[in-house]
Amino acid sequence: MYSINFNQEKLKIQIQSNLGESLYEISLKRFESDPNILEIILDISQQKWCNSEILESLVKILDEVCSQTDNSLQPGIFCPFGLIRASTCSP
Repeated sequence: MYSINFNQEKLKIQIQSNLGESLYEISLKRFESDPNILEIILDISQQKWCNSEILESLVKILDEVCSQTDNSLQPGIFCPFGLIRASTCSP
């Protein structure tokens, strides 16, 4: 069993083992372009500890982070046109 959490203070997504061991940390700064997002997801998918449940949880966390309207998040993360989406992206 693994846990995936968003640390708002550090602006990082963290994947941990059931023993609390950090397996993967992703700074939101790495998500500033679509190719980076895809690269990160593919990298995680190739880890030996990764499974479909982890990928599903990761996508849900990404969606939650994207929909936050907190000003501490960088504009352009996950959404084209440099906007953080509230419910949908629109130019």
